[in-house]
Amino acid sequence: MNATLKPLDRTRSPEPLRYREARVEDLADVALIEIENFYTPWSTADFKWAIGNEDVWFWTVLDANDRVVANCLLDVASPDAQILTVSVKKSHQHLGIARRLIELMIEALEKSDPGYYENLFLEVRKSNEHAIALYEKLGFKNVGVRKRYYDSPEGKEDAWVMQRVLARKQA
Repeated sequence: MNATLKPLDRTRSPEPLRYREARVEDLADVALIEIENFYTPWSTADFKWAIGNEDVWFWTVLDANDRVVANCLLDVASPDAQILTVSVKKSHQHLGIARRLIELMIEALEKSDPGYYENLFLEVRKSNEHAIALYEKLGFKNVGVRKRYYDSPEGKEDAWVMQRVLARKQA
């Protein structure tokens, strides 16, 4: 992966957005977004572990003021890559940012080490209808259930395991 800022095109954001590999200085913003969006958020230490880990792609999206407004982590340690988390600041949700980040991850997997990556997996709360609809539009299929996978205020919640078969493209 390349740490250079690149334009994040094809979103409905009224301001220009850019993405790049995450840096240590991004972690405070990333942690705040995580807390804003998840009942059991990842810790700053969890995110710090991902920076520089060759088996994890960790991208952040920056606004015009260089503040992090979204992030995505992908485990690429095997031919079956896995989205670990996608999170968008509430003020920037429903602008197509998560969709575009995932599309870029898919494109990068399909071009990187052609033929190596076969599938992309993720888990999603069974109750998260917006996310499920997005993943289905991106070609993911429900292939299983992880019982009582997520903590919630009401107790435990099942997760859907979703899979997208990756295309075999040449770099």
